[in-house]
Amino acid sequence: MISWNIHCDTNCSLCSAALETREHLFFKYDFSLNVWRQILKILKIQRQVYSCDQEIMIAAQMCGKKEVVAQIYGMCFTEFLYAIWLERNARRFQHKEKDWMQVYREILDRVSCRATEAQRLLLIM
Repeated sequence: MISWNIHCDTNCSLCSAALETREHLFFKYDFSLNVWRQILKILKIQRQVYSCDQEIMIAAQMCGKKEVVAQIYGMCFTEFLYAIWLERNARRFQHKEKDWMQVYREILDRVSCRATEAQRLLLIM
């Protein structure tokens, strides 16, 4: 919005301590980093969390595959981005906040509701 000359608060809505960039908001701030790490852990993916661009590239590659783990990965990634954005907006506009574990559980609930039985099994194993 700054690049469009729209004046707004540029501090992160989650921590108020850093510039709110997509990199910070989704993959550098401890809150979102904890959520994404927990999602990777439940999917049994053992790797570090990469930059936003790299994570998007991985998600795009996974979404092009037919395997159950790839399908559930795509759903989790999408729900993760949506949940972090919802939390950002709740904090900025409604002055409400959740802890990261609650957001993580809500992501799993939404994914489970959309998932097939085979996909759901991956989340509980």
